[in-house]
Amino acid sequence: MENNNLENQNKNEVDVESLLDKKSKELRENVNATNKKSFWDLDLSWIILVVLGLTIFGIAYGFQQTKAALSTGYVILFVIISFILGVIIYGLGKIIFGLIGGYNLGLIECLGFNLIRTSSNKYKFGFDVNRVLEAHIIMSPKSATSSKRPLLVNLGGLIMFVIIGAILYGISYVPDLFSQKQALLIQFGIYFALVVPVYELLPLSYSTKNDTFIMLNTRNEEDAQAYNNFIYNKLQDRINGEVSTVNFDDYSSSREKPLTLLPLVIENIYKNDNKKALSLIDLAFEYQNSLLSYTYCELGYQKIYLLLMEGRSKEANDYSPILDKKVKNAEDYHLTISSSRADILISALIENSLESTKDSIDIFTKIASKFEKTSRVEKEVQLVNSFIPKINAAHPDWKLKLLDIDNLVSKKEEKQSNEDEY
Repeated sequence: MENNNLENQNKNEVDVESLLDKKSKELRENVNATNKKSFWDLDLSWIILVVLGLTIFGIAYGFQQTKAALSTGYVILFVIISFILGVIIYGLGKIIFGLIGGYNLGLIECLGFNLIRTSSNKYKFGFDVNRVLEAHIIMSPKSATSSKRPLLVNLGGLIMFVIIGAILYGISYVPDLFSQKQALLIQFGIYFALVVPVYELLPLSYSTKNDTFIMLNTRNEEDAQAYNNFIYNKLQDRINGEVSTVNFDDYSSSREKPLTLLPLVIENIYKNDNKKALSLIDLAFEYQNSLLSYTYCELGYQKIYLLLMEGRSKEANDYSPILDKKVKNAEDYHLTISSSRADILISALIENSLESTKDSIDIFTKIASKFEKTSRVEKEVQLVNSFIPKINAAHPDWKLKLLDIDNLVSKKEEKQSNEDEY
């Protein structure tokens, strides 16, 4: 009799999970059917880069017809130097005018080197070998709920470029100050560097939103607030800082508001309200065309984490390859402390790999110990420790140990430390 009851109980559990899987599948199909892309949702970055590349080629050809003509190798070098100077001038303008506009310099990063504003409002200089091909500037609002329009941040680069470009272009015509060849080099250097502001001025959707696209989508107070909240929390994700949330009544008429659902998901996970967190993820995916690849990947990791914690393993397994593809195709995406926590559970209960799980734990501890021990770090460690017994129950021979919040050192760092002692 007990065996029959147990069989019926197991059958009911399977039926419940199957029902949930079916419901979630129907929701995804409905989202895919209604979430058709418009022109503004298309990623035109490669097309624009090709057009700009051809434009540079045309300018270079014109340059070679002048008295300042250089050999092919020097022309290429000249174009590269002009472009780099254009990026520096544009970035400097964003920083200066962003500060004037009431924003903080949250992050400046190039070739792996970075200067970042930590949770204690101090700047920390560092190097990350995984980001050597990236360049970023984050001008963070002073408040996560600020509704200030980021006009000066987005226009600052253009303003600075116009000022410096006009000065250089003007003095290139001053008699006896430069030779004709030097004057032509200055003028054509400005033409080549113009690629940077032109790329940012075209109101098109790239893999990341450019300045004009942001300005067009933050024209009202709520959209500006949503944008500021997203930027604020993106920096917090980088430094393991506390997430800050805002709520809106409607997310359907905005390209910025859906981005604010991620911190709401994290907040509800910390409150152990997994069902609410899952419903928020479903809501966010209804507007997936408005989600940046970074936001989508972070939400995807939390979705699998929540499904596994709720015992919906079949759906978690089904969604895992979808997320894996998104992560591989995402531009400049790196795990945060929250997604690395989810990755531990994925490695253990989906990949069923002890080696992969240990690597994921090592990545988590490395991220968690990189900055100050914030309350977010403590919450994330508590979550990891809450599911370690679940992993050990599924894999009794693994015998994973709980993490010590006061001794968070990755295995690689521990090994290096031991080697340094000898």
